[in-house]
Amino acid sequence: MKFKNLLVKKNIYLLVVFLWLILWVVFLIKQNKRGEYIQLKFLYTHNDAERKRFIMGQDLYDFVDYCKEQIPAGKTYKFVGIEGLDMVRARYMLWPAIMDPFDPEFVLLYKSNEVVPGGYGVLKKVNDAEVIFKKKGSQG
Repeated sequence: MKFKNLLVKKNIYLLVVFLWLILWVVFLIKQNKRGEYIQLKFLYTHNDAERKRFIMGQDLYDFVDYCKEQIPAGKTYKFVGIEGLDMVRARYMLWPAIMDPFDPEFVLLYKSNEVVPGGYGVLKKVNDAEVIFKKKGSQG
């Protein structure tokens, strides 16, 4: 009886593995991949900075990387012009600085026409569309 149960379990296991392999073969052969293999090859063959630049976009990555150099650890900042998943990625890159949407020490303006509230002066101007503002009278 034990031998029969073991044989049944072994056959079920082999069936599951076989079906899994068939599904992967179908997945690899299937058309309409829209270039995923080229993207995966790029991501696997480049370093961490190049992968982040590819995912975020070169302009945004370069701006956030520059901001990381300018903002000391533990200081507060707010993004203007970055939303959604790009905001999450940019916040990850700027850690250990802290995002504060209400009273930040730095305001990071990225390709936006919004007006920065009073009390902030230009700290660094990357170009006309990318500017780092610092709160007047703030240390750091």
